[in-house]
Amino acid sequence: MSSQNCGCDPEAMWKCDLHRSSKQRQALLRVEDFPVRPTTVRTVREDFTTQPGEARDISTEDLLRQKHPYGHPRFLPITLREIALHSDKNHDYAKGGEPLGNFTRVATILALYPDLKLSDPRIVALTYAMKQLDAVLWGMNSGIKHKVEGANQRLQDISVYVKLVMCMNEDTEAI
Repeated sequence: MSSQNCGCDPEAMWKCDLHRSSKQRQALLRVEDFPVRPTTVRTVREDFTTQPGEARDISTEDLLRQKHPYGHPRFLPITLREIALHSDKNHDYAKGGEPLGNFTRVATILALYPDLKLSDPRIVALTYAMKQLDAVLWGMNSGIKHKVEGANQRLQDISVYVKLVMCMNEDTEAI
């Protein structure tokens, strides 16, 4: 039972209009921009409104907020979006292989050039291009249907990086 006049749980006052600031209320109104799918859980704790063992739909965000109630109201929705983005990008870069395989493959190539000056912006741009090239090659190798960026978008990125390196080369020669 709540010790608050409004009926709020003292650890979940972020949900109550009486307890949160106007800035927090505005932020909460935008939480819908970050949808989180409900998850059906079997309750085993007394802090749920259902009986132990009874099925109830509860969002992943609400489960996390019960466990970690003190953060900013928009922190969890943003984090959940990042988890989904990480998963989708990892699908595109490494599906069927090591989760960080793209970094290993690019590092293996860079190891062939031990005298590269890694602080040279041209090397950085070419490394970014190599990362995109690896994604294209790995996608072709593994038959991946990309979720975030397809092969053509990555090839365009490579083209841009190469042109930027050409510009940097011309700038260096002009000095």
